[in-house]
Amino acid sequence: MNIAGGIFRREIPDPEIWEYCRGSYWAPWVELFLPLINNRHGFFQHFPFAGAYMDQPATTMRILRMIQCAYQKYIAEVNRFPGG
Repeated sequence: MNIAGGIFRREIPDPEIWEYCRGSYWAPWVELFLPLINNRHGFFQHFPFAGAYMDQPATTMRILRMIQCAYQKYIAEVNRFPGG
């Protein structure tokens, strides 16, 4: 389980894993990510700072893209059709 995926699933993480993965550090990043995206597909609709995509800080966008990947996997799980 990754921290972002657990937050999306509303799972209570094992406290040992939470501490080992520094969950309290990553949780605010997930909270920052959620209002920036289209909830249905997980694509960015807004950016955290003014300007275009290339004007965003590289590290911030790298972290948000990692969270985006976890969110899109979560969406694929939720929208999976039974038997197919």
